[in-house]
Amino acid sequence: IQLAIGQWTMEGKLLPIRGAPYRTRDVAVEDDAGFLHIVGRSDDLIIRGGVKMLPQEIEDVLLSYPGVIDAAAMGRPDAIFGQEVVGFVVPSPTAPFGSALFDADAMLAYAAARLPNEKTPKEIIVVDALPRSDRGKLLRDRLKALWWTATQGDTPQDDLE
Repeated sequence: IQLAIGQWTMEGKLLPIRGAPYRTRDVAVEDDAGFLHIVGRSDDLIIRGGVKMLPQEIEDVLLSYPGVIDAAAMGRPDAIFGQEVVGFVVPSPTAPFGSALFDADAMLAYAAARLPNEKTPKEIIVVDALPRSDRGKLLRDRLKALWWTATQGDTPQDDLE
Protein backbone atom coordinates (compact mmCIF):
# COMPACT_ATOMS: atom_id res chain seq x y z
CA ILE A 1 0.00 0.00 0.00
CA GLN A 2 1.31 3.45 -0.85
CA LEU A 3 0.46 6.36 1.39
CA ALA A 4 1.52 9.99 1.36
CA ILE A 5 3.70 11.20 4.23
CA GLY A 6 1.06 13.70 5.30
CA GLN A 7 -1.63 16.13 4.29
CA TRP A 8 -1.74 19.90 4.26
CA THR A 9 -3.94 21.56 6.85
CA MET A 10 -5.92 24.74 6.24
CA GLU A 11 -3.17 26.57 8.15
CA GLY A 12 -0.56 25.46 5.61
CA LYS A 13 1.18 22.93 7.84
CA LEU A 14 1.99 19.31 7.07
CA LEU A 15 0.06 16.85 9.24
CA PRO A 16 1.95 13.53 9.30
CA ILE A 17 -0.24 10.49 8.60
CA ARG A 18 2.20 7.60 8.35
CA GLY A 19 2.09 5.24 11.31
CA ALA A 20 -1.32 6.51 12.42
CA PRO A 21 -4.81 5.31 11.58
CA TYR A 22 -6.03 6.94 8.38
CA ARG A 23 -9.73 7.02 7.56
CA THR A 24 -10.42 6.57 3.83
CA ARG A 25 -14.21 5.90 3.95
CA ASP A 26 -13.59 2.71 1.94
CA VAL A 27 -15.41 -0.40 3.13
CA ALA A 28 -13.51 -3.65 2.78
CA VAL A 29 -13.97 -7.31 3.65
CA GLU A 30 -11.23 -9.80 4.40
CA ASP A 31 -11.43 -13.17 2.67
CA ASP A 32 -10.35 -16.52 4.15
CA ALA A 33 -6.85 -16.10 2.71
CA GLY A 34 -6.40 -12.73 4.45
CA PHE A 35 -6.80 -10.54 1.35
CA LEU A 36 -8.81 -7.34 1.61
CA HIS A 37 -11.42 -6.54 -1.03
CA ILE A 38 -12.79 -3.01 -1.35
CA VAL A 39 -16.58 -3.37 -1.63
CA GLY A 40 -17.75 0.22 -1.48
CA ARG A 41 -17.60 3.51 0.37
CA SER A 42 -19.13 4.28 3.73
CA ASP A 43 -20.72 7.45 2.33
CA ASP A 44 -22.66 5.27 -0.17
CA LEU A 45 -24.32 3.30 2.61
CA ILE A 46 -28.08 2.94 2.60
CA ILE A 47 -29.43 2.85 6.15
CA ARG A 48 -32.94 1.43 6.46
CA GLY A 49 -34.33 1.00 9.94
CA GLY A 50 -30.83 0.77 11.39
CA VAL A 51 -29.68 -1.83 8.84
CA LYS A 52 -26.62 -0.59 6.97
CA MET A 53 -26.18 -1.90 3.44
CA LEU A 54 -23.88 -1.21 0.54
CA PRO A 55 -25.55 -0.63 -2.84
CA GLN A 56 -23.30 -3.16 -4.61
CA GLU A 57 -25.20 -6.30 -3.53
CA ILE A 58 -28.49 -4.76 -4.69
CA GLU A 59 -26.93 -3.57 -7.94
CA ASP A 60 -25.57 -7.06 -8.65
CA VAL A 61 -29.08 -8.50 -8.41
CA LEU A 62 -30.52 -5.76 -10.64
CA LEU A 63 -27.77 -6.40 -13.20
CA SER A 64 -28.58 -10.12 -13.25
CA TYR A 65 -32.11 -9.40 -14.51
CA PRO A 66 -32.38 -10.32 -18.22
CA GLY A 67 -32.05 -7.34 -20.54
CA VAL A 68 -30.54 -4.93 -17.97
CA ILE A 69 -27.18 -3.49 -19.01
CA ASP A 70 -26.58 -1.06 -16.14
CA ALA A 71 -28.02 -0.60 -12.67
CA ALA A 72 -27.61 1.44 -9.52
CA ALA A 73 -29.20 1.58 -6.08
CA MET A 74 -29.55 4.39 -3.56
CA GLY A 75 -31.50 5.25 -0.46
CA ARG A 76 -34.39 7.67 -0.70
CA PRO A 77 -35.97 9.43 2.27
CA ASP A 78 -38.61 7.49 4.20
CA ALA A 79 -40.58 8.79 7.19
CA ILE A 80 -40.66 5.42 8.97
CA PHE A 81 -37.38 3.66 8.16
CA GLY A 82 -35.16 6.68 7.43
CA GLN A 83 -34.41 5.38 3.94
CA GLU A 84 -35.88 2.96 1.43
CA VAL A 85 -34.01 1.38 -1.47
CA VAL A 86 -34.58 2.69 -4.99
CA GLY A 87 -33.23 0.85 -8.02
CA PHE A 88 -32.26 2.47 -11.31
CA VAL A 89 -31.96 0.29 -14.39
CA VAL A 90 -30.87 0.82 -17.97
CA PRO A 91 -32.50 -1.73 -20.28
CA SER A 92 -30.59 -3.00 -23.27
CA PRO A 93 -31.72 -1.30 -26.48
CA THR A 94 -31.97 -4.75 -28.05
CA ALA A 95 -34.04 -6.27 -25.22
CA PRO A 96 -37.43 -7.48 -26.45
CA PHE A 97 -39.30 -5.30 -23.97
CA GLY A 98 -37.40 -2.04 -24.61
CA SER A 99 -37.40 0.76 -22.06
CA ALA A 100 -40.99 1.76 -22.80
CA LEU A 101 -42.28 -1.75 -22.03
CA PHE A 102 -39.97 -2.56 -19.15
CA ASP A 103 -41.94 -4.33 -16.41
CA ALA A 104 -40.79 -2.74 -13.15
CA ASP A 105 -43.19 -4.90 -11.12
CA ALA A 106 -41.63 -8.08 -12.52
CA MET A 107 -38.19 -6.76 -11.67
CA LEU A 108 -39.28 -5.91 -8.11
CA ALA A 109 -40.55 -9.48 -7.71
CA TYR A 110 -37.27 -10.80 -9.14
CA ALA A 111 -35.27 -8.74 -6.63
CA ALA A 112 -37.56 -9.73 -3.74
CA ALA A 113 -36.87 -13.41 -4.46
CA ARG A 114 -33.10 -12.81 -4.25
CA LEU A 115 -32.66 -10.18 -1.54
CA PRO A 116 -33.78 -9.79 2.06
CA ASN A 117 -36.78 -7.50 2.49
CA GLU A 118 -34.73 -4.56 3.79
CA LYS A 119 -32.47 -4.69 0.71
CA THR A 120 -35.25 -5.12 -1.84
CA PRO A 121 -35.92 -1.95 -3.86
CA LYS A 122 -39.34 -0.45 -3.21
CA GLU A 123 -39.34 1.19 -6.62
CA ILE A 124 -37.53 0.83 -9.94
CA ILE A 125 -36.79 3.81 -12.13
CA VAL A 126 -35.97 3.11 -15.77
CA VAL A 127 -33.44 5.49 -17.31
CA ASP A 128 -31.64 5.71 -20.64
CA ALA A 129 -28.25 6.03 -18.92
CA LEU A 130 -26.84 6.35 -15.43
CA PRO A 131 -24.89 9.50 -14.56
CA ARG A 132 -21.21 8.63 -14.78
CA SER A 133 -17.97 10.60 -14.77
CA ASP A 134 -15.60 10.65 -17.74
CA ARG A 135 -13.84 7.68 -16.12
CA GLY A 136 -17.05 5.69 -15.71
CA LYS A 137 -17.57 6.25 -11.98
CA LEU A 138 -21.21 6.35 -10.93
CA LEU A 139 -22.17 9.86 -9.77
CA ARG A 140 -24.40 9.01 -6.82
CA ASP A 141 -25.31 12.63 -6.07
CA ARG A 142 -26.83 12.90 -9.53
CA LEU A 143 -28.83 9.72 -8.84
CA LYS A 144 -30.58 11.63 -6.04
CA ALA A 145 -31.49 14.37 -8.50
CA LEU A 146 -32.74 11.75 -11.00
CA TRP A 147 -34.94 10.18 -8.31
CA TRP A 148 -36.33 13.54 -7.28
CA THR A 149 -37.14 14.54 -10.86
CA ALA A 150 -38.67 11.13 -11.68
CA THR A 151 -40.90 11.08 -8.60
CA GLN A 152 -41.56 14.74 -7.84
CA GLY A 153 -41.36 16.20 -11.35
CA ASP A 154 -39.49 19.38 -10.47
CA THR A 155 -36.12 20.68 -9.30
CA PRO A 156 -34.39 18.49 -6.69
CA GLN A 157 -34.17 19.50 -3.06
CA ASP A 158 -30.74 20.39 -1.79
CA ASP A 159 -30.81 17.76 0.95
CA LEU A 160 -32.18 14.30 0.16
CA GLU A 161 -30.49 12.51 3.04
